[in-house]
Amino acid sequence: MDKNDVPVTHPSKLRQHLDSVVKNAKSFQKFLLNKETNEFLGRDGLSWAKITFFYFIFYTALSSLFVGYLAIYVSTTIGNDRPKYVAEQSTMASRNSLNPGLGFRPQIDTEDMLIFYQQNDENQEKLTRNLDIFLAKKYESLSQTGTIIDDCENQDLEELRKKFRNESAYCQYDYKRILEGTSCDPARDYGYESGPCVLLKLNKIFEWVPEPFETFEKFPLDSSLLLNRTDLLTNNVIVSCDGEYPADQDALRQAKISYFSANSKILSFEKLGLLPNYYYPFLNQPGYKAPLVFIHFQNIPQNQLILVLCKAYSANIDSEDKINLRGMVRLQLFEKN
Repeated sequence: MDKNDVPVTHPSKLRQHLDSVVKNAKSFQKFLLNKETNEFLGRDGLSWAKITFFYFIFYTALSSLFVGYLAIYVSTTIGNDRPKYVAEQSTMASRNSLNPGLGFRPQIDTEDMLIFYQQNDENQEKLTRNLDIFLAKKYESLSQTGTIIDDCENQDLEELRKKFRNESAYCQYDYKRILEGTSCDPARDYGYESGPCVLLKLNKIFEWVPEPFETFEKFPLDSSLLLNRTDLLTNNVIVSCDGEYPADQDALRQAKISYFSANSKILSFEKLGLLPNYYYPFLNQPGYKAPLVFIHFQNIPQNQLILVLCKAYSANIDSEDKINLRGMVRLQLFEKN
């Protein structure tokens, strides 16, 4: 046979193949709907009713069991006002000792520590706008529905904390009053004409209470920074920033660094940041505002990247763990001329 010849199927074999296809099609059609027995997909109406009823009961019971377990879990572990496990019982304490961290603003990118600054530059506007947005969202838009106490500095700390627990009270915090007339005043674009103003915030932990240093012996900084005043040491969480490495420390010595925080005006004290103990504990009081520390870095060396490490100091804050940044925050300053 020539290689170009096309083989021809015998007519009888072709007919057998077609008959087989037709037979299979009729068999499948009969499986779908058998008019003789009134069956659909191999089941009559009664059989379909039974299996539908069975699976309805089965999945209803399964769903009810799931919803029931979920309701028990939510009602026993998740509260509207407080978490189930707090303080030393929480997961945070089981991993390490209960230790708040520090955060900072402005932060254009949440994964970037750099504050790049140039006077009258578009980036300067971004930095001040970032501060405006953060403060407006976290401090100005909060509805003050709880019991606000104005003169906390003149009240007994234990009595204050009883009011926190029993009356959902909290101490008044007004960052505008703290910054008014200072070099970080929002009315003056946070003083960015002379250097970046950075705010620091101690992260909120439910029922966490700072333990004060009793004496200057255990305080890791020089006591002269607190003017050797024991009242400043025992009544506040202390916040301080310095260069991370010797070159950075030398650069910051050339700058003027001012701290603005609660009571800094009353005490005429701008050498360190103060977070008064009467703002703690946080108990999810409606309208509660965490205290802030504003730091103005003025006249820093230009065209030099400065690594800054800011720490919070209290007897129960570990501020030496640079790997996990517990009780501290790292940021970078760069001022372009």
